[in-house]
Amino acid sequence: VLTELFATLGRTLDAAIYVGLPDDLIVTDRIPGRLTCRRCQRPFHQKHNLFKECPDARCQGEFLYRREDDTPEHTLTRLIIFHRQTAPVVEYYHKAGNLIIIDGKGAIDQVNNLLAETMQALAKREALRATPQETQEIQALKQEPATLPAEHIDRHGQDMVLLGPPGSGKGTQAQNLCNQFRLKHIA
Repeated sequence: VLTELFATLGRTLDAAIYVGLPDDLIVTDRIPGRLTCRRCQRPFHQKHNLFKECPDARCQGEFLYRREDDTPEHTLTRLIIFHRQTAPVVEYYHKAGNLIIIDGKGAIDQVNNLLAETMQALAKREALRATPQETQEIQALKQEPATLPAEHIDRHGQDMVLLGPPGSGKGTQAQNLCNQFRLKHIA
């Protein structure tokens, strides 16, 4: 469906980037420390992305909260659903030659550097695509979209999908990429 939307806009998808992260790391490290600002919905983390100051200069951290479902039990359930629902998407983008997998285990800056390098490689048409083995590893984990009006579409930007399990840092990295490359982010 996304491919059809791009076709109606005279565009093609440059990449679907999967931020890979082992489930055990998501359950034991990423999700338990995740915090979100009620005011701006920006993600923070008690260990990996500490709240130091509000990026919008509107608060002092008093709006930070932990989601009620950020428990190991709920996270495991969400991961099962994520893998089940995402496996066909990963397979589709792999077959289309759009899938790129990056390692999401590093620090925020490391993952951001990998994403930035991928973005630059995409611009040069040199980005490495996922191998069949990498795609199969993701597949092994598996146990009507809104459209934008034409006037809201930047015809000169890159178009991609950022995929990854809960807690992999998609929200943080999406915001970083938007700031770094002046992209639009649709969640």
